[in-house]
Amino acid sequence: MKKITLITFLLFSIYFNSNAQLVLDFNTHAPIAGDVAHFFEVNFMEPGDGGKDIIWDYSVFQPTEKTINSLHENTPRAFIDYFSINPNILLTEDDKQHFFIVTPRSNQLVGTITDQYQLKYETPITKMTYPFTYNDYITGVVNGDATYSNDYHIELTGYHYVEADAYGLMILPDNRIKNVLRVKQFTHTTQVSMCGIAEVDNYKYSWYAADERYPLVSTIIREERSSTGNNKLIQETYVNERIYTCNGDNNLISDINDNSNNSFNYTVYPNPFRNDINISYQLNDEFEVNIGIYDILGKKVKDLVLNESQTQGVYSYTVGANEIGLNPGLYFVKFEIGNQVFVEKINRTH
Repeated sequence: MKKITLITFLLFSIYFNSNAQLVLDFNTHAPIAGDVAHFFEVNFMEPGDGGKDIIWDYSVFQPTEKTINSLHENTPRAFIDYFSINPNILLTEDDKQHFFIVTPRSNQLVGTITDQYQLKYETPITKMTYPFTYNDYITGVVNGDATYSNDYHIELTGYHYVEADAYGLMILPDNRIKNVLRVKQFTHTTQVSMCGIAEVDNYKYSWYAADERYPLVSTIIREERSSTGNNKLIQETYVNERIYTCNGDNNLISDINDNSNNSFNYTVYPNPFRNDINISYQLNDEFEVNIGIYDILGKKVKDLVLNESQTQGVYSYTVGANEIGLNPGLYFVKFEIGNQVFVEKINRTH
């Protein structure tokens, strides 16, 4: 049995938690002509599972030398009539030009032009609808034709889906951001050419915050299986430069707190630990409290306190690692105290 000791001075009262799930809206998250978003590549980071109240620990990563500048502009007149449906936003990234129809209701990709090929989709691929929030889902078909400079053609058929599949807390080296929404995009295409057939799976995971129009982090996984045996796997992760140019006056800095303030403080000991770990905290006011333990992928392992109204007092919990199935490794203790969030990393040793 888990050993729990509770010391409290007063009876229950009610405190409303005002946190709300992030909603991606046209006015806050649709691309705008004239914007430039700067991203730099880091070592590949697994996206992890979807779900509620996930903790993504991206506090340690290694930048590479690769950077991407995402330039959004109005589509030049020379390209407007090139596609069957006229795009209004051009996104340029390196040598690729992506053409979109962006309206208050949706963001749709109509084609891509590079130095090597021109790709047109018969039906635009919907990348986002507005508004879009957790559990929202889009599906569609893919039909396109890529023409190369030597008149070489590749026909594409397949399907795609977009899903807001997770929300939670993102931990970065110098920043912690709550109410982050993850959007998963998947496209499967069969690509037929005179040289053979290729099956291609594209996954893109993008993490969004309330006060940043473009993704905080994006992870891309591309798997190619060719009839010629030329198989490929590409795995990349990119981080928004804005994460490291924010200061105390910028709204991107979230209200994730340290372990002590005027209304709440806590201790977690011993840390590292082998068998039992003690979690104690003091409330100097009345709050609604949630406390949970999460694994390194951000999945909840155990609720210690769930939607409980707690009054001023000192509270102490002793948790047996074996009793709740904590194998040796890293975990998080997440405190939600009213509208504040605190996270402590813990380490169970052998």
